[in-house]
Amino acid sequence: MATNIEIAKHLDCSAEWVSKLKSQNILPSAPGKQMDLDQCRVAYINYLRTKARMTSNTDDGTITEHKTRLTSAQADKAEMEVQVLSSSLIKAEEVHKAWTEFVANVRAKLLNLPAKMAHQVIGLENYSQAEELLTQEIYEALSELAKSEYQESYDVGVDGDSESVSATKAATG
Repeated sequence: MATNIEIAKHLDCSAEWVSKLKSQNILPSAPGKQMDLDQCRVAYINYLRTKARMTSNTDDGTITEHKTRLTSAQADKAEMEVQVLSSSLIKAEEVHKAWTEFVANVRAKLLNLPAKMAHQVIGLENYSQAEELLTQEIYEALSELAKSEYQESYDVGVDGDSESVSATKAATG
């Protein structure tokens, strides 16, 4: 049977550390009784082994986890590059550019409708004829837009405003 000081000398630590280990129930103790030196030594060795396992598992797990994530990211990047090269994946800035061009073209066509149709609507005799003419022109413009392909940068007006695409092509062309 030993005291905290004797156990501390035997385990090569301080008496305060022994008290802390006892309060954490790492070292076996009973209130008012002295501790068995052999039981304390085995308990302390088991505590150190457990602590060492937890530390090494955390480090190995972290390193392994980082390596796994890096490898996965590299594989994803390589796969995307293959898809870009095979034209099955489009870069975000190319999609943005194409949609900007498309919207600018739609805007130009819609803004051009009143000027194009005003003189034709004036000559009509009733509301239904005007409605039919305007509807037909809108469908024609939408059909033309649906057939368009936007691959060249000059498909949109030079400054992105309501200039028509044909005027821009004629000016640059």
